[in-house]
Amino acid sequence: MGCGGGSSFEPEVPEVPEIPTEPTPEGTTIETTENGSSTFIMLGFIDNITAGGVLNLEGFEKPLYIKDQKICGTSYTFSACSDVNRLDAMPSASDIKEWKESFVITEGALGWGRYITETENFYVKLRIAYIEENKVGIEYKTVKEKRPDINSIKTTEEGSTPLVLISGTSTANSFTPAEGMTTIYVKDKSFVGSGYTFATYSDIVDLSKLPSIFTVGEWSSKAEIKVNAAYWIRCLTPTEYIYIKCRTAYVDNDRIGIEYKIDSKETVANKNINTEINGKSYVFDYSIPHLNSENYYIEHAVTMNGKEILNYALEWNTEKKHSAWVAFSFDEITNGDVTGRTDAWDVDPQLSIEMQTSNEQHKSDGFDRGHICASEDRVYSVTANKQTFYYSNISPQFNSFNGGYWAAFEYRVRRWARYSFDKLYVTKGGSLNNLLINYTGNNKGQDGILPTTDEKGLTIHGVACPKYYYMAILAEKDGNYQALGFWIEHRDDYGYDYNDAVPSDVLQNHVISIDQLEQNTGIDFFCNLPDEIEDDVEAGYTLSDWSW
Repeated sequence: MGCGGGSSFEPEVPEVPEIPTEPTPEGTTIETTENGSSTFIMLGFIDNITAGGVLNLEGFEKPLYIKDQKICGTSYTFSACSDVNRLDAMPSASDIKEWKESFVITEGALGWGRYITETENFYVKLRIAYIEENKVGIEYKTVKEKRPDINSIKTTEEGSTPLVLISGTSTANSFTPAEGMTTIYVKDKSFVGSGYTFATYSDIVDLSKLPSIFTVGEWSSKAEIKVNAAYWIRCLTPTEYIYIKCRTAYVDNDRIGIEYKIDSKETVANKNINTEINGKSYVFDYSIPHLNSENYYIEHAVTMNGKEILNYALEWNTEKKHSAWVAFSFDEITNGDVTGRTDAWDVDPQLSIEMQTSNEQHKSDGFDRGHICASEDRVYSVTANKQTFYYSNISPQFNSFNGGYWAAFEYRVRRWARYSFDKLYVTKGGSLNNLLINYTGNNKGQDGILPTTDEKGLTIHGVACPKYYYMAILAEKDGNYQALGFWIEHRDDYGYDYNDAVPSDVLQNHVISIDQLEQNTGIDFFCNLPDEIEDDVEAGYTLSDWSW
């Protein structure tokens, strides 16, 4: 037996005024199939909502009515049940996974209807006894129950924390077990989170009864949320594994009551990890290379759903008026595509006036104002996109390179981030140790000027012009990591325009290992990864592990 359905949403139908129920006409008999059930004849099978044929359920604020030969109700959802013919044989409403906006009327059909308030769940069992012209004879039985809350969660181990999560929301569907840890989300009826892996145990209602961590044989990148299930959760940080006990106390529609407790920690080797900097929150992010004290380190953050997150970070080389690198990541939030290009060109407010570059250093020089972190890489919020137009994120690039060839690599990386991996860490930049020296272009820029550089590799305004551009990419999927680099010569003769589809084999010609990229640039990428993982992912790559 089971209940079927599609996606759950509230129907957009007008409120129906409360109309007194009409008793079952004399002489009509509807068999009851569960103790305590009631019967009623609804009207409207042919002519839709009909006065006197609307079912007002006792104690329920909202009535049921017929529309388009379906039972409907404002804010109700429904799920039809198969393989049963009695109300007392229907599965529990808590076992139903999917709900629809209406219940199709066919003779003998059974199903659940529900609507939910902040404090109560309202359910009604329905059975279509007969259809006769405009009349639909039904048997029904209502169930009303108080919704559980945080006080309903019994803690089962000293020091544990109770918590109520609400799926489908942007603010209450996640939690951070402790400071310095990343976030665990509720997604597709499972627990997920960057850097987390899970082991699930069924029929455990007491954290103290969870088997030892040493019995875990296999870790998974997600854990299905089930009633009376317990979990070991492992969080990888730059310096340790953190082990968390968790159990599901209840699942009530969109509410999940949990109990969790940090159990133990295990140190991991990381010799080249960044050191803490006062006032800088993200130096340990996996996208951040090993910091160079000769450069100026900047973090640009935004606030999303009441929480500050890293938008991107960079190191600024004041002498060369150019970033050494720009680092950021794509994840549950930053993968979003909800806004457009802002063109909010501005100086970087975190640089002192004497360190800043502005449009004066990027105009009338034959070059494009090329983004390092692309505008399209940060379209999850208007503020995030505006920050990509700081001149600290801009590099002098040939027009055909900026708008054609380089853009093709950026597009491929975004595709990986949004469709292939759980999280993607990206570090991009130009080769400040290898500049384009004594160059005079053959093609004028959009400003009608031939691009040139001097014997130091600087533009006419003193901005460094890289001879190569690079990307270092670290991908996370199912708790595993892999990496590769792109090393691309800065030229204006590749022959591709913006929106051209650069073939995959052409992109692959520029792939190198992270170890090789580090040799080319002198930058230590992904230094915050534990050494064992870092050494493995940086040594090589397998092209077939990436979707081209």
